[in-house]
Amino acid sequence: MPATKEAADLPTDFLKPHQVRLSTEVTRIIKRDSTGVKVAIRQRRAQKDHHNPGGETDPPVDTDMPETVEEYDELVLCCLAKTADRLLGAQARWIEKRVLRATKWSDDITVTHTVRPACCAEPAPSVPSLTTFALSPA
Repeated sequence: MPATKEAADLPTDFLKPHQVRLSTEVTRIIKRDSTGVKVAIRQRRAQKDHHNPGGETDPPVDTDMPETVEEYDELVLCCLAKTADRLLGAQARWIEKRVLRATKWSDDITVTHTVRPACCAEPAPSVPSLTTFALSPA
């Protein structure tokens, strides 16, 4: 959607108030079909450093908090492949399992771009001012 779009031109569903939850974990996807998605969620205890421990490498936390079930029209998973695979569980289609379980990971340092400070001279025409590269440990 273009950034210049007027509010009057937006779909009415987009203008409805949205609820954003912080410190809330989706623990599993219970049902997923043409009528919608049913997910189990658990409230997390907020930490002083605003980091919620837990996940794939940490032991489960806040398991004493009650789990509730909510329904949505659609669901978008913005997480690691192994987390998506775990959340989908038995609800995953064969192709989703194949794609999510085929993901390979490596530990490396990636610099997505560098920005030239304003105090520096213009780069030579053959050198871009934004550079993309990855550094891998030896």
